[in-house]
Amino acid sequence: MILARSLSINNKKERKEKYNLKTTIVATIVLLLLIGFALRTTQTVAATGTPGSSTGSYASTFVENVIEDGILHALPEPVVSGDVVLLESASGSLNDPSTWSDVLRFSDNPMGPSPFQNYTCTHYQLFSDDGGPGFIDEFTGFTITPAKLSSNPIVIVEVSEPTVFVAGSNTYYIYSDLDGGYGPPPGFTASIYENGTLVTLPQPVVPGDVVLLEDSSGSLNDPDTWSDVLRFSDDPMGPSPFATPTVTHCWLFSDRPVTHNEFIDEKTGFKITTDMLSDNVEAIPEVYGGVPGGMTTYVAGSNTYKIYSDYPEIGGIVIPVNKLSILAPYIGLASVVAIGAIVTLKYRRKKE
Repeated sequence: MILARSLSINNKKERKEKYNLKTTIVATIVLLLLIGFALRTTQTVAATGTPGSSTGSYASTFVENVIEDGILHALPEPVVSGDVVLLESASGSLNDPSTWSDVLRFSDNPMGPSPFQNYTCTHYQLFSDDGGPGFIDEFTGFTITPAKLSSNPIVIVEVSEPTVFVAGSNTYYIYSDLDGGYGPPPGFTASIYENGTLVTLPQPVVPGDVVLLEDSSGSLNDPDTWSDVLRFSDDPMGPSPFATPTVTHCWLFSDRPVTHNEFIDEKTGFKITTDMLSDNVEAIPEVYGGVPGGMTTYVAGSNTYKIYSDYPEIGGIVIPVNKLSILAPYIGLASVVAIGAIVTLKYRRKKE
């Protein structure tokens, strides 16, 4: 009887130990699965734009200048697909598209029905809000809603150009709301004269207007205070001068001195009103260019523009004449001749 009871107790202990062992194994497996899922989720969320491939291997490091031009751009190496949302301020939200400034989408088919079907991609496109309700790209008309964002969106606050986004070993310099004439490195320097002709630029630039004010008290709302308008456009006098994302030409319009309360170009008669200016218009005070070396300097990104306004064109620069400096040699010669004549005359009189 005692032996049977002892065997029964031992059996219960064995069953309990086996149960505890099984429970421990199951708990361990579940814990490992949870850790693996957490690691995978964390990696996916932080991976947008980072170098890599579907096998997890990493590519070389690179730096990319991202420009708001409505164009699909190729990357030098594969990166992880996904969206980066630039908020207009720190109070913005992923759930409120009206607070978005731009969406940087890493995808080989950013406007397609399944832009993130591949883990990695070799292209990106920067979408920019058109300023209306919701988020509609100003170049393509493509609409992005919170539901259309990738499952791993990254949120950053837009700052003064550029907004820097670092993803792993890759760095992206994001240029949003660019001024007219902007160009990425290495850039160029161009001299722009008031000659009534279309100027060809060495590289494509962002379209837009630059208004030169007659002085610092001028205003974009008062054309009477404008001296010149530098327009970056391939069709500066056309009905849609800013229809293309980049341009390779510019034109310097200059106001007629006799006009009041309006801006009319003195060479073409083309009229520019406030509502005809580009959305990214820039206003700068004019530095008078009608004197030697005088010019207004405008810098847009890596490009520098030397604007010569009210500048003489035919025969070069008019330099005031210093008549005394011109006549000085002749006056000196005449003085020598006169002195010689007087000495000769006195000598003859003494001799006589």
